[in-house]
Formats: sequence, structure tokens, C-alpha cells
Amino acid sequence: MHKNKQYDRHQFLRVRKFQRGVLTANAGASLLFVVALAGLALWGLMSLAESNVMPIKRVQVEGLFQHANSGQLQNKISNQTSGGFFNVNVSEIENSVKEISWIRSASVRRVWPDTLRIFVEEQKPIAVWNKNGLLNIQGEVFYPPPDTIPTGLPALTGPEGSHEILLAQYKKMSLKLEKMDQGIQSLEMDDRHAWRLALNSGVNLVMGRTDVNAALDRFIEVFNNSLSKNMKEIAHVDLRYTNGFSVRWKPNTVSTTQSNSASWRGNI
Repeated sequence: MHKNKQYDRHQFLRVRKFQRGVLTANAGASLLFVVALAGLALWGLMSLAESNVMPIKRVQVEGLFQHANSGQLQNKISNQTSGGFFNVNVSEIENSVKEISWIRSASVRRVWPDTLRIFVEEQKPIAVWNKNGLLNIQGEVFYPPPDTIPTGLPALTGPEGSHEILLAQYKKMSLKLEKMDQGIQSLEMDDRHAWRLALNSGVNLVMGRTDVNAALDRFIEVFNNSLSKNMKEIAHVDLRYTNGFSVRWKPNTVSTTQSNSASWRGNI
């Protein structure tokens, strides 16, 4: 009986050792499989990253162009799209597109299996800024090539960094001047914050440094009441008076309804 128990015990130990050996072998095989699979995946990724594997064949540009063009854009990024689908640097391409002065924003996406799609927003200028720059509708300054600056835009001039003030005042005054069928040709604020305004009709308004909107309101009121018929004869209006303004007529066109002198003072 005692011998049988010893035999059974030895048998049990042999089975346990065999089971542990099987488990160890299985674990080793699983580990080798995982390592092999990871190596295969890494090799696959490295292969896909090669520029000659799945190369970019098409670049699609989407957006409305008036001053820039898709050909200019594609030339700009041609060296950056020569890689493969997975290793092309979309952030770098976006930054290159934004370097084109007429482009305000850009986003780049990969489109399976061989295409880059570029979405572009062009700058929309509202005014010329300090002769060689432009202001867009968001109030941002940008500097395109001088020969691409559009004609017919109002010219805003002011100290460096004052473009937001000038643009806000331009919008406000434009609404006022619509009542007299006039537009702004140029608006200037000098270093002393004194304002000058030129209308599309050629009339120049000197507005001073204080309460320029109230001064413009006074001029519009008198214009509608008595000056509208003589608008083509006016050269210069000085609005720096508290309760009125003075008018200087163009040479040889002094209105017979006013005095024979070259200037006329109106009071409100």
C-alpha cells in the first residue's frame, strides 16, 4: 500500500513537470509569434514609408481664386509632394501654401490611395493699407506683390499698428456717407491722431483730432440742406470748428450763390 502511494506520487510529479514544460513551450511559441508579427508590421510600415511605394500622383486644389491661382500653389509645393502617401508632411505643405501672400488659410488632407486635397481660402481685401499693404475683411494686414494690389480700393493711412482703428472708423463713416451718395477715397490719421478724409467726388475734409464723427454729421446735415448742388465746386472743407465749418471752392468755380471770396463759413 505504501509503495502504491509512492508510485502515485511520482506519477503526479512527472505529470506536473510535463504540464509545466508544455506551458513553457507554448508561452515561448506565443512570444516568438508576437515578435515575428511585430517585426512584420514594422517592415510593412517601413516599406510603406518609402517614397516609391504608393507615391502621390494627384494634387487637388479647392477654393475660389481671384488673385492667386492653383498653378502657383502647385509649383510652391512641388518638392514636398514627391514622397509616398504615408510619409508626405501635410503640416509642412500647409505652411508652405500659407506663405503665398494672397492665401489666408489652407488645410491639407490625404485621400486614399494617391491624392492630396488642398482646401484654400484666398484673402479678400477691403482697403489699401499704408500704400504697400492691404487690409482684409477680418481687419488683418497682408503684403502681396505690389503689382497685384487691386485698383479702386479706398486707401487707409495711419501709424504702425493702428489699422484696426482706421478700419473701424472707415466702416462707420462709410455708413454715414451713404446718406449723401458719397464714398471714401482715402482716410488718414496722422501721428497726432488728426483725421483727414477724401471723398470719391474729390472733396477733402479736414476733421481734426476730436469728435470726428460729430463733425462729419454736421457736414452731412448742411450738405443735404444747402451744399449738395455745389458739390463739384468744393475743393476743401475744414470741420475743426465747434459749431460749423469752412468751405474752400475750386479755382474759377466759386458758386454765385455764395460770396466772391474763396472760402465760405457755415454755421449749424
